[in-house]
Amino acid sequence: AVKRAFDGLKGFTSRAGLRDPELIELPLNTPDAIYTIINTLRDRPRPFIVDLSGGMRVLAVYVMTALLLMKEDADIYLQPETGTITETVIPKELFEFMRSPLTPTEIEVLKEISNNPGITISELAKATSKSEKTIRNMLARLRKLLVVQKGRRAGLYPTKWVKTLTPIKPKEEEESFLH
Repeated sequence: AVKRAFDGLKGFTSRAGLRDPELIELPLNTPDAIYTIINTLRDRPRPFIVDLSGGMRVLAVYVMTALLLMKEDADIYLQPETGTITETVIPKELFEFMRSPLTPTEIEVLKEISNNPGITISELAKATSKSEKTIRNMLARLRKLLVVQKGRRAGLYPTKWVKTLTPIKPKEEEESFLH
């Protein structure tokens, strides 16, 4: 079964113009498995795009752990076994977030944006007693970490990742809990 699946994968990568995949035997004990994955991935070209669909769940956990220990970013793709969802993606920016969490000042700025969706940079600078340049620098990182986005005009808005990655509840959600 493994050989048939691997041959199917080789056929797909050949048709897609990708390099041939390699089949690597993995010991199924935690330290050795993660060590083998790290050594296998160490010299591979970046960025990593990892599809952890199907197969053994323990393998998915080993790969995620290895990527975290390597301090590598990777987009993680998961195909559901059944259902209406076609694909789930865990963006690589979450790895950066785990390695370098928000500072108290960044959380303060993010709270202000969450409490005042559409706030401008100058309004945000006044509300936080920071310079506009400092706010712009912070916003570059907050956008990279997927927690802030620009609106159609100049306003700033929290993304859906805010409630997942921080203790902040966006204002609209707080209001919806009250009704």
